[in-house]
Order: sequence, then C-alpha cells, then structure tokens
Amino acid sequence: MKPRDSLFSAGWMALALAGAVTAAVVVDRIGLQPAFLLTPLAAALVVGLLFWFKAPEGIGAFLLVSLLALTLQHWLAVDLRLFDETTVTTFLAIGVVRHGLPNGRIQIGIKELALLVFVIASLTSSLVGAVSLTTSGPAFILVMKAIAFFYIVSWLQLTVADVCRIGLVILATGLVIAALGFVELANPTAFQNALRLPSFASTRGNLTVVKSIFLHPGLLAWMTVFASLILYARFIVTRDWWLVPAAIVLNVLTIFTGRRTSLIGILVALLFAVAWHWRHPTHARWALGVWAPVLAGLAIIGALFLSSFATLYGESLSEYTAPPQLIADVLGPHPDPEEIATMPPRIALYVASLAIARDHFPLGAGLGMFGSEMSRVAYSPLYARYGLTMIPGLAPGDAGSITDTFWPMVLGEAGVVGLLGFAIFIASILVELWRVARMPGSAAFMFVTLAALLVFVESIVASSTSQPYAAPPIAYFVFGTAAAALAVRASLPALAARADEAGGATVLC
Repeated sequence: MKPRDSLFSAGWMALALAGAVTAAVVVDRIGLQPAFLLTPLAAALVVGLLFWFKAPEGIGAFLLVSLLALTLQHWLAVDLRLFDETTVTTFLAIGVVRHGLPNGRIQIGIKELALLVFVIASLTSSLVGAVSLTTSGPAFILVMKAIAFFYIVSWLQLTVADVCRIGLVILATGLVIAALGFVELANPTAFQNALRLPSFASTRGNLTVVKSIFLHPGLLAWMTVFASLILYARFIVTRDWWLVPAAIVLNVLTIFTGRRTSLIGILVALLFAVAWHWRHPTHARWALGVWAPVLAGLAIIGALFLSSFATLYGESLSEYTAPPQLIADVLGPHPDPEEIATMPPRIALYVASLAIARDHFPLGAGLGMFGSEMSRVAYSPLYARYGLTMIPGLAPGDAGSITDTFWPMVLGEAGVVGLLGFAIFIASILVELWRVARMPGSAAFMFVTLAALLVFVESIVASSTSQPYAAPPIAYFVFGTAAAALAVRASLPALAARADEAGGATVLC
C-alpha cells in the first residue's frame, strides 16, 4: 500500500463527511418534514453515494460521521439521531444492487443459528408480553442495526490494502482527537468554551476527567483503547519501536477519562495478544523483544498512577457491591423502592434482570422493557415492579444509567433463551477471529486480523458495563472491524485466482 492511497481515501472520506453535514444542514434549514427522518437521511444518502462507487471509503466515511455525530449535532443544531439507521439501510440496498453478494459468503453456521435463536426469542417474548409495536419495533432495530452492518461489511470483497488505508485514516482521526484531549487536560473549562462544548467538570481517582471533542468521556475512553490496541497489534507484528510509546500515551489519556472497565479491557486484550503470539505458526515462541517494551510501558504507567488506581478501583467496591438484604429485596415478591434506593444502578440492573428472567421464563419480558434505550424512552413498568424507581440513574426523569450494561438487557428482554443465543453469537465471532488471526500470511494480514481480534476481546470486557454491541458509534466500530477481518480472509481465494489469471502475484498491502 502506498501512502498516497491513504491520502486519496482520506480525501474521499473527508469530502463525504463535509457533504453529509452540508446536506443535513440544508434539509434542516429548508424545513423539510419530518425533520427527524429527512435530515439524517440526507446525510446518509451522501455517504451511500460514496459507498456505491468506493465501498471501503464509504464504510470509513460512515464510521467517521457516526463517531462525530453527537458533537456535530450539538454544534450545528441538526437532528442526526437516525443517521446510523438510515445509512445502514442505504448500505444494505446498495450492497445488494451494486456490489452483490459474493459466492459462498451467505452461510448458515452456528453463528447464524444462534442469532436466529436470539431473534425468535426476542420477537416471541414481545408478542407474549403484549409489548406495544411502537416500543418493541424500535428496540429490535436498535439491537439489530449494528449486526446488519456486520454482515454488510463481511459480504464485501475487501483486500488487506483496503482495510489498511481506511484504518489508517480512522486511526489518524483518533490520534488528532486524543491530542485535543491532552490540550483539554491543561484547562478543561477554556477548552470547552473555545470549542462551544457543553460544560463538563468531573474527577475520578483524584484525576481530572477529560472527553476531548466528545460529549461523554466514555466515548473518548473507548476510542483511545481502540487506537492503542491497533498500535499494539502493529508493534507485535512489525516490531516498529515507536508504536509502543504511542500506544502508552493513548493509555495515559484513557486513565484521564476515568473509565475503569476500559483499563481492564486493555489488559485482557493484551493477554489474548500473548496467547496469539505464543500459538501463531510463524510466531510460536516467547520474544523478549516484543513483550519487554510493552510490559515496561505498562509498569511505568502503573507506577505513575498507582495512587489514582487505588482510589479509582477502591470506589468500585462501593459501586459494584450491595448488601445481601438489598439483593434479596429486589428478588423478593414485594421490593421496597425506599430500601433499594441505595443500590448501585449496575448492580440493580443485573439483579433485576435475574428476577425478570425467573418471572418471565424462558423468553423474558419483551423488547424495550428493560435495560434498553426504549425502556427509558417509554419508561418501563418493570422498574417499578422490581423496586428500582428511586435509584439515581434508574428513576423516572433521572434514567441516564439504564443503558449502562448490556447482558442484563438481553436477559431481561429475551430471557435465558435469548441470552444463550446472543452469547453464542458473540462467542462464535470471537472463535472465527481467533482462527483467522492464527492463519499464516503476510505481515499486513497478521496485523489486520490480530487488531480485529484484540478490539473484539476488549468489547466483551466492555459489555459488562456498557452496550458495545448496540450503542453507536462503538457498536459499528466493533462489528465493522471484526467483519473487515473476516471479509479479507474470505476474499483471499478470489484474489489469488485473479492473480493467477493475470500471471502475477496479488499485492495485498
């Protein structure tokens, strides 16, 4: 891959970003109705146009607009809430009409059967529970849209070079946003005022929390972890020394977001990287030159922020534990909201989901009824039934913590059957990525597949305290990265055949 290839891709993606924003603003200012649909649809059609002619760049443009959507919405006062739904629908139509479905890509395996089990359980539970279609319908879309994106990307015929050049543009964007996060750290108030961002002031672990140009520090935490794992993967494969300091700097910024699960996710992902390195056919040995710099960098971070870590994770003891009597109260026949009011929101969601799964065995209470965005929009009666209405973050009018977990949502809404289906679906993707990442190939192929594996592993850790498989933009990056790696693997035979017909080798990166 030549550097100018990434520059061309960056130009196309920037043009699509500017065009999408301009189209949304024009439609909004003209006053076309319904604005909540037509404004994001205008932006989606611009990105879809790029996807028609240049599928990889179209995917990259979609990811960038999704990443910046909330900030752009704040700055421009336009409604982009349905941008991802309208774009995924546009991509699906264009994918079928323009790009087609490559032979052999549509296969029914364990992954698809597990997903089907989840879908059937979700829809059946909604019918049995007589959940309103205005609630269950949007809830179903919110869960399935990122999965649809996963399959759209996995059906594309992608080369390693495609993934490399689009990934480089996205990584560069992430590094710029991270740099702005360090600028914010110097004077958060002045930074926020200069960029017309909402006022935000918070501390965790005795550290000032930053969020860069995003509206929530959780998104910056995820982005810095995502970028650092890509750099770690590249270093493990290529041994370029400068990648480790760059990744460590990103991890330092992750610390200043105050997200504890993100830090754990990095460590778990790196443990998978160690296992990959040990088991890979061409890297099956312990290499001190690879892991010594990584371990040294993490040790330095640990020493510098030891007291902050002690405070940060000490706070977790109160936030992730609850007295047995409170747990028993939620699980009991007549929960007392006043007693349960002191329970941490995430613990309450986990415990209540067990009670819901028990009372609505085996299919759950129905889509949009618990732990999901729709259960907050149309405040679900289940929160009152299990005594959660006085917990800050779960109470009516103060329900910002309802979507702070993922698996309780699946268990509460789709029951034990749906939970098993979705868990097997996620596990199947992880197994596929592991197998693909262990295949011998070019350095670029190993880098792309290893990076996808690490990102997906981190998402599994993150799903304990957030919704990385449903909430945009993270869900699209997680599923998109995994799908791109699988698409590259699936495209190799066709690319090799073309190279043989041309009488030469196919250069993948």
